Amino acid sequence: MIVAVPAVPRTLTGKKLEVPVERILQGARPAEVAADGAITHPEMLAWFARYARSSDSLPDSEIVHDYAVSKLAGIDRTTVH
Repeated sequence: MIVAVPAVPRTLTGKKLEVPVERILQGARPAEVAADGAITHPEMLAWFARYARSSDSLPDSEIVHDYAVSKLAGIDRTTVH
């Protein structure tokens, strides 16, 4: 499955939020993983949370991690089983 994301959340110094996005995809609330004022595109944390809730079944944690890292790394395709 390929999912396009509208933007990539980053720290104010430009680092991609790979671990926080992974935690959100595993069910953590966005407010638990990052503060809105400390990142660019804070609305994307809510987007990932909505995506996680709307998925019929979330893949196991290893695949979720690969998905989060791949998407945030700018890779155009990711396979989720």
